[in-house]
Amino acid sequence: MTTALRRSLVAAASASLVFTGSAFAADAEPTPHGKEMYAATHWLAGQLATAADVAAFDKANPKKLGALVENTLPGKAGATDWDVTIDTLLAFRATGTETEAVGKIAAALPAGVKSFIGPEDARVTGAIAKALIAADKPTEFGGVDLIAELDKLMLTVPNAEGPSLDGKYGKSSTNAEQALAIIGLTKAEQVPSRRAIEFLRRQQCADGGFRLGGDDKPECGPDEHSDAATTALATQALHEAFKPDEVEKPATYLLTTQDATGGFKDTKDLNAVATGLAGQALWVAGKGEGAERAADWVAGMQVTKDTAKLSGDLGAIAFNKAAFDSGVANARDGEITADARAEWRQWTARAVLALTKTGLGHTAPALVLPAEQTETTTSSPTETTSSTTTTSTTTSTDTSSTGSPNLADTGFSAPAGLLVGLALLGSGTALVLLTRRRLPQ
Repeated sequence: MTTALRRSLVAAASASLVFTGSAFAADAEPTPHGKEMYAATHWLAGQLATAADVAAFDKANPKKLGALVENTLPGKAGATDWDVTIDTLLAFRATGTETEAVGKIAAALPAGVKSFIGPEDARVTGAIAKALIAADKPTEFGGVDLIAELDKLMLTVPNAEGPSLDGKYGKSSTNAEQALAIIGLTKAEQVPSRRAIEFLRRQQCADGGFRLGGDDKPECGPDEHSDAATTALATQALHEAFKPDEVEKPATYLLTTQDATGGFKDTKDLNAVATGLAGQALWVAGKGEGAERAADWVAGMQVTKDTAKLSGDLGAIAFNKAAFDSGVANARDGEITADARAEWRQWTARAVLALTKTGLGHTAPALVLPAEQTETTTSSPTETTSSTTTTSTTTSTDTSSTGSPNLADTGFSAPAGLLVGLALLGSGTALVLLTRRRLPQ
């Protein structure tokens, strides 16, 4: 299929979407968590490296161990963290905020793509996939054809004796990376390989979720368990690959494993990263109530005006209550410590996805905030024991006396230039039902 034909198919699909549960409307309505979204992304935009930051890093690092690039996010060692920088760009696009910063990051990314995706003989599937989602010109991104590089990673393994690794992008990659690769291809207006989709399908477990993987097993075994973050990405990948009928089971898995407080966990504890990804996937799957609960949980982990000791970092989102409390306890001059700041950037960029109603890799219209948004002042996150929607019992990290996460005053008001166009009516996000593309082998 030619590039022109792919583009025409995507354009045709965009022009004739059939929506279930929601649609974009001319009369925009504010998004429920608009203030929290803006506070989080505004904080992230303030973390971008400036020319002065670059000069200071270079002076302190005469041996050039790594590099800090202007308009990127520094990692813990001070050099650019390309992974978190891409996460931040995707967060800005999905929330319809920080359009100036979007342009700056997009211009900076090509310079780091070769180091980010790994050497030619050891390419990293997830890195290529993320770069593909972020790239404006995926076939010539920093001198790299990302689509071709991803194609090189696909395994071709005979499966005459049963399930195999055929269709997997990279032998040691995780299923989350496989899902990201499929999302990246659709973002680049490519038709994902049927083999790649079939491999992802085989990773679905009996409970409806998807296992993490990262091994040489061809499918989910009877004794394996699903992973929330992987399931969230797989849900979006199937949706992006025009498989809307296949998102119900993984979405149901997410709902049945969602904690009563709205949070999710992919480790032993509820955390903002898993909840961010799961909340976004639930929006995509049309599960608005569960998505709203996830968004409430994430908002309860946000630094607000009530967090006096972190008044210089309003909008940042903690990984969980323990991380929040640690940030407060170790605060210096009203700010998160330098040692912890890189982690908070990562958490915030991924957690904020739960607050938007836009799928990964998509760009939302500019954020709507009401001229006078009601503000609720509450205390910092408190710890309460609660149960999930299943029979198991877990420890919640941030509930109020009613069992709901705290929604606090973020300290931000609606900027005059921000009161324009975002609306998703009802619950969920658009499912393309009208256009079916023929998948290559």
